[in-house]
Amino acid sequence: MKANETAPSLIVGRRIRLRELEESDLGLIANWRNQPRALQWFLSSQRIDAEKQIQWFARYRERPDERMWVVETADGRPVGTIALCRIDVANRCAELGRVLIGEEDCLRLGYAKEATCRLILYAFRELGCDRISLEVLAGNEAAICLYESCGFRSERAIRNVASKDGASKDVLTMVILRGEWLAAEDAQCSIPTDCGQTS
Repeated sequence: MKANETAPSLIVGRRIRLRELEESDLGLIANWRNQPRALQWFLSSQRIDAEKQIQWFARYRERPDERMWVVETADGRPVGTIALCRIDVANRCAELGRVLIGEEDCLRLGYAKEATCRLILYAFRELGCDRISLEVLAGNEAAICLYESCGFRSERAIRNVASKDGASKDVLTMVILRGEWLAAEDAQCSIPTDCGQTS
């Protein structure tokens, strides 16, 4: 919950809900984030420790341009994360990030798809965004499949921007526009199960 809020933001979907990040979530999120299957697809390969997590959360609570949610199942089980970063009200844009299903038994069940759809809808209808972008490592086919199924389209490749295991990797920028999303919203919100795991 942000420092200037009295209650956390809650976004409710059909099978999941998005609950605003709280300090008590930090340990669980660090465990998810430090899993090798997740770590390989983040731009930074650095593991998270408790002290850095607390310092990050203190900065996060003061930032008006960043919101992060915990993805929960309908019965309240935390299974992952998702966020909007660089929220720019004046220019009506934001960046989607930190999409991660951390619980192994919840992969390939469509939770990441529904969480992404719900947050896109929130950004367009509640925040008034016209454009949402994201960055994903080239080669992360599971994540790219997820984002494409939600309506994102590749806009450009940034070459050799990330270093992973001693090798330079490209980063893809993907974008969805408000008009495109609203024109195809019903088709995009069907829940796929064939995109594999995502981080």
